[in-house]
Amino acid sequence: MRAKPVGVDIKLLGGLCLIVGVVGLAVILLFPSYALKLFSTALTGPSSFLVRLYSHAVHLLIEYGFLRLRPWAWGLSLAYT
Repeated sequence: MRAKPVGVDIKLLGGLCLIVGVVGLAVILLFPSYALKLFSTALTGPSSFLVRLYSHAVHLLIEYGFLRLRPWAWGLSLAYT
């Protein structure tokens, strides 16, 4: 008998989103002057850089949880959206 793979779909989703998160983080670091649009208002200055880093840090944390099948990842992803 073969063992059933557990959570492969969530792991694939986590892996794909992890790639997107790393690319987004690279864009933030390569283009620090990019103004984040939040509620149709462009945030500028150092606060914008910190908000963008925080956003991607939480995103990468969620994807780490998906890859490792942690139970808190689903709740965090629902709370973050």
